[in-house]
Amino acid sequence: MTPSAQATYLLEFTPSVSVGASGSIEVAMQTSFTWPSSLGTADMELTVNGVTQSLSGVLFGGYTITNPGTNQLTLTLPSSTSIAAGSPVTLLLGRQANFYNPSTSGNHSFSVATRDASGNLLESGAGIILVQDARVGVSGEYPIVWGTSGP
Repeated sequence: MTPSAQATYLLEFTPSVSVGASGSIEVAMQTSFTWPSSLGTADMELTVNGVTQSLSGVLFGGYTITNPGTNQLTLTLPSSTSIAAGSPVTLLLGRQANFYNPSTSGNHSFSVATRDASGNLLESGAGIILVQDARVGVSGEYPIVWGTSGP
């Protein structure tokens, strides 16, 4: 990824603990990333077990998003939706919004966590996004290191 470039981020993980109805997925990135001041349904896409979830409507199809614009977001599941343990989850950020990479090359971290309906931590993981000058010509992918301990 190129420094200061507009970007999309594809976060993939497979929870080993079920996320029940009204549970949540939290994403946080270092403050070196630039996020839009607000997020809309067109800015992200959630896929669970290969099925794209409907995030449309006033309340994102029952999903709610809080904390946008602070490099943190919480996506709360509707009361009728859960994520089974072992179901691959993909969250795409930046479909239309202005997300930007950090201005400096190097490794920049992010974290993903799941919580139950009461806000108790179920699992969390962390990863890095490699930002580099495009002229270097080296790239790499770093998986989310997933576990049950907090970040």
